Amino acid sequence: MNYNARSAASLEAVSKPALNRRRVPLLARLAVLYRTLHCWASQQWHPSLVLKQLLALRWTSIVGAWLSLALATGCSDEVPVAKLPPSRVTVQQPQTREVTDFDTYNGHLDASQTVEIRARVSGYLNKVHFAAGDRVEQGTVLFEIDPRQFQAEVDRAVADVARWQAELARTTANLARAQKLRPTAAITQEEFDRQVAEHDVAKASLEAAQAALAQAELNLGFTKVTAPIGGILSRTLITEGNLVNADITALTRLTSITPFYCYFDVDERSLQRYQKRARDTGRPEATEPLAAAKIPFEFALETETGFPHHGVLDFADNKVDPNTGTIQVRGVTENKFRNLVAGERVRARVPVSDPYQALLIPDEAVLADQSKRYVLVVGPGNIVLRREVNLGRLLDDGMRVVLPAASDADSLRPDDHVIVLGMQSARVNYPAEPVDAAGRPLARVTVGSQQAETQSVERQETE
Repeated sequence: MNYNARSAASLEAVSKPALNRRRVPLLARLAVLYRTLHCWASQQWHPSLVLKQLLALRWTSIVGAWLSLALATGCSDEVPVAKLPPSRVTVQQPQTREVTDFDTYNGHLDASQTVEIRARVSGYLNKVHFAAGDRVEQGTVLFEIDPRQFQAEVDRAVADVARWQAELARTTANLARAQKLRPTAAITQEEFDRQVAEHDVAKASLEAAQAALAQAELNLGFTKVTAPIGGILSRTLITEGNLVNADITALTRLTSITPFYCYFDVDERSLQRYQKRARDTGRPEATEPLAAAKIPFEFALETETGFPHHGVLDFADNKVDPNTGTIQVRGVTENKFRNLVAGERVRARVPVSDPYQALLIPDEAVLADQSKRYVLVVGPGNIVLRREVNLGRLLDDGMRVVLPAASDADSLRPDDHVIVLGMQSARVNYPAEPVDAAGRPLARVTVGSQQAETQSVERQETE
């Protein structure tokens, strides 16, 4: 049996019980056939396939089958549409808080004093009296160079001083006798002058010997290398037994603990903005050195949250770097907890405005539409509305400053209910089910401006 024969048999099997073997007028059968073909075409059945099957079957079987299917299924052009329930959204009212605007820069820390420890005399290193990273006080002995040759120099200088002291005593006595004999002409003028010269030479030689002794004692003292300041030591750069060259060989590095400096670069435009603001407000930084202005600043280490460290700006360079267009600024701070390390990278910020009252919303509630930023609010009747906003800076706690709009009618209000969760499911000009942060349903929103209601009506009319 071929395909057409099997199709005809199946349609005959369906049509017989449905028609109950009753005869149907030809016009009625054609009408039912046309209506059924129209229904099947609306359901995206390909007409060519339907026509091919119809031509291959007998008319009686075709009409009976289509009639039974039409009576059983029927056809309707209306498609039922299910209504979606209001989307559940979490809302939060904007906060009003006193804030200050800051400019943030990247900088680094440095100790107020840094010393590279070098020996003042040459010799072999005998002892190292510290461990790497030790904290030491000023005057603590750090290194000891072999002192024997320097002690010998001291001993020789002491002997020279004694010798010249004796020589000076001898010439002093000779000069005294010559002075007594000279009036009686017992000695010549030449002999008298020689006694005077010997006395003066002995005196000068004694002073030279004493100076050499002082130098020898200094060199002996330099064999013990001490800390010139209090602070934290680096590691030993040379070990015991090595030759140390005076003023050349670096032994270690010592940095002070407190105070600490924070260096950062301010761009030229910001610098000019600061200067203009200082002139407009008549502040002392407009005419006095930066240290006299006492401008506060804050900074934080890379792993810290917020800006827990505070200080005062005390220095600005006298020249803008033409290659980078920046000027270096320095702030000073106390290292109270002894946790700051020279060279650490920090984030520093400087206040650029007086404190003012600002409207704040969570940053995650802000949505973007090309170049515009907006939020979704639940207006009167729990209808979702769109409100464009002008954004300020982002605070440390994740809140975003909302700047005033051009007109009060377009501004975000403190009594608005801003959607902070569920923005993806919320639809503008459609109702929503607002809940608070704890998930408790809110009463129907009735607090709102007439502007919000007007916006809703205008948008519905536009749609």
